[in-house]
Amino acid sequence: MTIKHYHNPSIQGFTVIELLVAMSVVAIVLSVGVPSFQSIARTSNSAAISNEFLKSLAMARNEAIKRGYPVYICATADPTASNPVCSSVNSTKWEDGWLLVLDEDDDGDFSDQAENPLVVHEAIRSDYSLNGQAAIKNLIGFEATGFAKQAGNIVLCNPQVANFATDKAFARVIRVNGSGRSRVFKGDSNAISVSSCTPT
Repeated sequence: MTIKHYHNPSIQGFTVIELLVAMSVVAIVLSVGVPSFQSIARTSNSAAISNEFLKSLAMARNEAIKRGYPVYICATADPTASNPVCSSVNSTKWEDGWLLVLDEDDDGDFSDQAENPLVVHEAIRSDYSLNGQAAIKNLIGFEATGFAKQAGNIVLCNPQVANFATDKAFARVIRVNGSGRSRVFKGDSNAISVSSCTPT
């Protein structure tokens, strides 16, 4: 008895070698693509956070001009509290959250105004840091003229900044000028002089 073998050309498969090659290619693409995607996501998050802070600074300045009274942006230890207040503790950082408060009597004491802050901003991502120089460590005020009461740099670092000297391109620096204008720079910009994620 003769056994006939029929081959159906429409049914095809992969050899073990072809599958191994395909899996190797996928592994290589993932090893290159995933870190790249993480880098893009972190850069995007840094841009979003620095722009949020810049927006708050612009709002504080505009409100001071509009209302004719000083307006402060201050760090708060607990923005989720029922009555969040500005923190006078040096350990409180911008990354913990911030408030915009009005100083109607222009005495520099706005603690009585904090029950009704103009804006309450939540803490940023826990793996990011947002630190200001000593002059603006946790407080920035704007006069009714729009001029800033304090000036300096605030540095935003994401997890890519393991060593500031080599990774500073991934950092963002928010500069507050005495004129009240604020800008964001990349950490490696020649326009700024910052050497760490915690500037002095």
